[in-house]
Amino acid sequence: MADIMCFYQDLKNLQVPQQVAKKFNYGEALIRLHNTYKQFNTGQFTWVTDHQTRQLSNINLPYEVKSYDLDGATLMENVCIANINAVRRRPGRYVLCGADHLINGNIDKLFKAKHRFDLGIMMIKGRVNNTIILVNTGYDGLHTNQHELVEQFFQKRYEVFKTLDYDQKHWGGDQYAITKLLREEGVLPEPRKKKVRTYSCMGLQVRLFDYNTCGITGVSKSGPAFDDAACFIDFKGPKRKRYFDQIYTYITLKGDQAPASIL
Repeated sequence: MADIMCFYQDLKNLQVPQQVAKKFNYGEALIRLHNTYKQFNTGQFTWVTDHQTRQLSNINLPYEVKSYDLDGATLMENVCIANINAVRRRPGRYVLCGADHLINGNIDKLFKAKHRFDLGIMMIKGRVNNTIILVNTGYDGLHTNQHELVEQFFQKRYEVFKTLDYDQKHWGGDQYAITKLLREEGVLPEPRKKKVRTYSCMGLQVRLFDYNTCGITGVSKSGPAFDDAACFIDFKGPKRKRYFDQIYTYITLKGDQAPASIL
């Protein structure tokens, strides 16, 4: 069964837009993401953070915690550094994501594909959306040698991040860096009307898929409506805190459902 590696760091002393820092409680969201994941899944939930957030946090739930020295100037830089640490010597099948999401089913659904892939990267209108990244190496004892290449991919993404301009580093740089990397490797722009969206990149098989497909649904300005068949829910827009709370209540009231692999 697929695991989750969730990054959450206290926003104090980091360069982030004020509307992000003030209007959403990411620590509380981390707990709710964990709760909804465990409602439907039996895999490992890991919180990835920095030492200071771990020491000061009052979060105390039965999940694995991995803390590191994250000394980037911006939250986006620390996302890049945290991802490098999260994947290091850790082959498997897991989702890399932030805390502001909820789970609505078995996340094995995210990995269902006709063609084998090592990394899954989500797109919106031709650009990378870093809501989630799928790591899909060595979970079955096969393709374990590919994971070293996954580690190299995330290291190169950080090197590309360092070349971005100030505004991009300040917000969105984690996904701008992947977009730029994929362009440098010839993966982007994608050929039109390509049915199989799996590409060779740095020795990896990289699968591209669109937002609001493949088990992922988004909730934005239109209200707390979402695709109930989706297993992963993302939240955007000025009312996301309200909708996050409403949908969390809805999911938890559905009650436990026996987790079972669907692959």
